[in-house]
Parts: sequence; C-alpha cells; structure tokens
Amino acid sequence: MAASNKKRASRTGAAKTGKPESGKREMAGRKGESPPPGKQVKKTLKKRRMARVKATPAQPPPQDQPVSERIEEINSSFKKTHDVCIVFHIYHQDIAQDILTRYLAPLSGKVDLIVTTSAALIGEWLIDNLRTYFHNSLCIIATENRGRDIRPFLLAYRSLAAKKYRFACKIHTKKTPDAIAEGHWRNQLLSSLLKSPEEVDEIVRTLERNKDLGLIVPQNTLTTLSEATLKSNRAWLNKLMARMGEPGQAGKHAFEFPTSAMFWFRVRSLEKLLDEKFIALDEFEKETGQADGTLPHAVERITCFLVEKSGFQVKTLPLNTRKSANRETGGSKRRGTSKAATRKAILVVGMHRSGTSAITRVLNLLGCDLPSALMRESAQSNEAGFWESLRIMHLNDDILASAESAWNDWQAFDPAWHDATAARTSSPARGVASAGQ
Repeated sequence: MAASNKKRASRTGAAKTGKPESGKREMAGRKGESPPPGKQVKKTLKKRRMARVKATPAQPPPQDQPVSERIEEINSSFKKTHDVCIVFHIYHQDIAQDILTRYLAPLSGKVDLIVTTSAALIGEWLIDNLRTYFHNSLCIIATENRGRDIRPFLLAYRSLAAKKYRFACKIHTKKTPDAIAEGHWRNQLLSSLLKSPEEVDEIVRTLERNKDLGLIVPQNTLTTLSEATLKSNRAWLNKLMARMGEPGQAGKHAFEFPTSAMFWFRVRSLEKLLDEKFIALDEFEKETGQADGTLPHAVERITCFLVEKSGFQVKTLPLNTRKSANRETGGSKRRGTSKAATRKAILVVGMHRSGTSAITRVLNLLGCDLPSALMRESAQSNEAGFWESLRIMHLNDDILASAESAWNDWQAFDPAWHDATAARTSSPARGVASAGQ
C-alpha cells in the first residue's frame, strides 16, 4: 500500500512539475528573469493577445452604433434592384420577426423592401435580420408614430414613385384585441398576398398582362361602406371627396374598401397620394388610441375609389389566372371540359340567429370558397364577425324594403309583391346583379 502510494505520489509530482517547469523556463528565457507567479502569466498572455487584436484594425460591431446611424448607413447603400417592392410597416416587433422569416425572407433576391417604422420601436436585432436577408435592397424610413400605417405609407409611396417602381405590396403588423382571431386573420391575409415566391410571380405577371388592373386585395377583405363605418368617418370622407372634385359623393360614399389595408397595387394607380393639397402629412392626428374617425381611417376607406378614379380596376385574390385555369382543367382542352364549368354554388338559408354564419364557416373549412366581401362584426350581435356575404345581405334588405318590410318583420310577406314592378327590377336599390360578385 505504501509502495503504491509512493508511486502515485511520484507520478503526481511529475505531472505537477513537468509542464509548469518547461513553461517557466520558456518565460524566463524570453524575459531573462525569474518566472512570474501563475496569475501574472495569465495577465501577460492576455496582454499579448490584445496587442495582436489591436494590430489589425476592425470596424466597431454594428450594435455599438445608434439605431439612427445604422438606418442612415443602410439607406446610403440602398439600390433599386427590382421593379417590385414590398412596403412593410412595423409597429409590433414581435409580429415583425415572424412576418420577416415566414413571408419576406423567401422573397429576398426577387423584390426590394421598404420598411417604415419609428426609430424608437425597431431593435438592433430586427435591423440585423432585415439586412441579413435583403442586403442592399433594403431601405428603412424612420418616422414618428403617427397616422397608423397610412401616414408612413404615404412617405414610402413617394419613394416608390421617385424610384419608378412598377408594382408594390403593402403589409403591416396587424394586431387586434383577440390574439387568437388576430393571428389567424393576419396569417390569412399574408398567405393570400405572399404565399410563396411562385404565387408572387403569378401576381406580378397578372399585373403585367392586365394593364388596367390597379389593385389586388386579399380574399374576404373587400367590404362596402355601411352606416356603421360611416358614422365616425363621415367628416373626413366628405373633405376628401370635395378635394377630389367629387362633391356629389359627399354623404353617399357608395364604394368598397379592403378592410385589412394590405394589398398589391400598380404604383401609378395611386398617384393622387402624391398631391399634398389632397392629403398633407401634418393633417394626420397624433396617436391617442383612437379606434375610428381619424384621417388614416378615412384614407383606408377610399383606396378602391382612388384606384378606380385613376382608370384602373380592383380584383380580389385568388385570381383567375391562366395557371389556375390550366390546373383546374387538368390540361384537358381537347375534351372541352373543365372543373370550373362544373362548379356549384352552395346557398345557406336560415332565419335570423339560426346559425347560418357558423354553417358557412364550416363549409369554408371543408374547402368551399367564401364570398369576396363578408359582413362586418357587430358589438351587439357577433363581436367575432360573420361569414355571410355582405352583398347578399344588402340584396335581402333591398328586396324586403321594396315590399315595405324588414328582416325583423313578423308579419307574412305580401304575396302581391311578386307581381309588382320591384320584383321584376334587376336593381331594387343597390343592385341584384352585383350580389353574386
């Protein structure tokens, strides 16, 4: 036992004295003096490493720069490399990262990106990630948090027009109080607009082929201005109509708008936004949490009207493109048949509050397409929203009104109405022909 301990001790002693002795001799040989203590050795080595680092000058790490300087540096190297641009307004950073990785990153190398945000709201990590994907195709417009996503869009639109972009897509970090519904709705919108690089290519080709197409909106976002949405926005809408030379529209506002404020557009179709006499940047209200009735809300509601007044059309996704037509027909042109020719319309009919909205949504989840314009939510009856067609609702109301009745009229419907002029008129009030669009 003693012998083994001695052997272990001698081995341990050798291990302890072997390397340090040679290290000491090396240090002593370099310095010509006795070796310094162990801590001093570490400090000396660290100083030598630092001296080598300082000998090769390097740029300071990006995160050491103020955000404003980083943005200025990015914009100075920005170059227009494509005819297509995405305009991305960032307010909620947590959503921005998800949108960047899921929808925008796959498009890098195909489009340019203009980001509008407040310098106080965008973090270094997000700037780094944006730059990683878009390099010199990235421009960041830092502006005050004012006018929601609409005022920043006006600033971005000036850049689009100045750089002569042909087509662009406007998106933003949409949020609502209902987190689950909001996430589902936002992903539906973005998947409709930026589903994949191939789908984006198809949208751009459609804009190129159809010279009169100005605006493409996501599915189920096109809605008609109703009394509820006009109530708090009437004052601003009347002002904007007068500035456009459309005083006859004041008080009527019989036009549609995309409720999401996200869409593809031909840049020329919104040239009216360049006119500062029409909308001045300093007219936008300060942000105080307004839910409605502000200038950005009014501008959102005249988007389609602006496009159509410029001589362009509005369409809803999905588009009836050649690609989709070929996919539907299965390439069987010689047979002269197609699935499109055998499509069926499913009509859900029921009394008020009988579950028609829920049934319509279930049919949609099973694969049926929803109407292009849906009824808006109501705080009194359905805060989560409806799935019925807005145009069909207006048509029903118009038919009932022409018979001096209403949806909540408990009396029997007047049978004489069927022989009346109103029953044979194609447009009792707002247009039977438009109901199926």
